Amino acid sequence: MIKLLASQAPLALRNASLYKEVPFIGILEPLMEKKRRFMAIDKQRRALLITAATAVVLALITVPVPMRISGSAAVAAGQTESVRAEEDGVVQTVLVHEGERVAPGTPLVQMADWGQRAAVASAEARYNTAMAQMSQALVNNDATLAGQRQLETQYLRGELSRAQEQMERTTIRANIDGIVATAHPENLTGRKVTTGDDLVDLIRTSEAIVDVSIPQRNVALVRASNPVSVKLESFPARTFRGTVRVVSPAGQVVGEDRVFYARVAVPNADGSLRPGMQGFCKIRAGLQPLGYVLFRDVSAWMWAKLWAWFGW
Repeated sequence: MIKLLASQAPLALRNASLYKEVPFIGILEPLMEKKRRFMAIDKQRRALLITAATAVVLALITVPVPMRISGSAAVAAGQTESVRAEEDGVVQTVLVHEGERVAPGTPLVQMADWGQRAAVASAEARYNTAMAQMSQALVNNDATLAGQRQLETQYLRGELSRAQEQMERTTIRANIDGIVATAHPENLTGRKVTTGDDLVDLIRTSEAIVDVSIPQRNVALVRASNPVSVKLESFPARTFRGTVRVVSPAGQVVGEDRVFYARVAVPNADGSLRPGMQGFCKIRAGLQPLGYVLFRDVSAWMWAKLWAWFGW
C-alpha cells in the first residue's frame, strides 16, 4: 500500500499544479462555489428565484421607458432688432426707457415734424377749397367746371394722403414684442439723424433660445423637434417647455470633455427668460428598453475598453 501511495503522490501533485495553472481559476472557483450553494437550495425556492431572474431580464429587454438626455442650460442672447430712422430729421422726443417692454406698434421716438405738419395743413386747405369750388359749380349747374374741380379734388386727396403718411413716419414705432436694450435712449433727444441711422435696439422676447450642452456620447440621440424641459436657477419652482430647433454640427472642448449644443426654442410671452440665465435641462429622446436606459453608459464604457484591449 505504501508503494501504491508513493506511486500516486507525484500524479496528485502534478494535477494540483496543473489545476492552479488553469486561466481564470481564481474567477471560476467562486462561481463554482455559488453554483453549489444555489443547487443546495430546495427546488421550490430555486424555481422562484429563476422565475424572478427571468422576469427581470425580460423587463430589461422589453419594457419601454422614456430616454432623457441631461445637460446644463443657458439662455442665449436674444434676437436683437434695430429700429432705424426712416428719413432725415431731428429727434424731438424719446418715448421709452431702457428695459421697458414694448408691443408691436408702440411709439418709440418722435421726430420733429414741423415741415410735415405744414405740408398736411397746406394740402388739406387746397383740398377743402377744391371741394367747395366743385360744390359751387354743381349748384350753378356748370357741369364742365364741376368735372374739372372733381379731377382736381381727386389729385389733392392723393397729395393729402401722401403728406399724412410722411407725417406718420415721423413717429417711429416698434415692429416686435421686445425689451428696449439701448442704454439711456433719452440721450437721443435733439440729435440730428439721417435715413438708416440706428435709434433704439429691441431684444425679441416672444421666444427665447436656450443652449443645452450635450456630451458627445449622447449627441446621436438628440433630434430636431425633441421635447425639452428646462429648469432655471432664477425660477426653481417653474418648468419651461420647448423643443429642439437644431443641434450644432461642430463640438466644442469644455474642460476635458467635448460637447455639442442643442438650440432649444422656448416660448417667452411674459419675458421671464433673460439672456445669461443658467440652469438644467432634460431632452426626451423617445422610448427605449429599460436595460438600455439603465446600463447604456456602463456597456458603452465596457465596449470601448474591450475594443482598446483586443482591437478587432
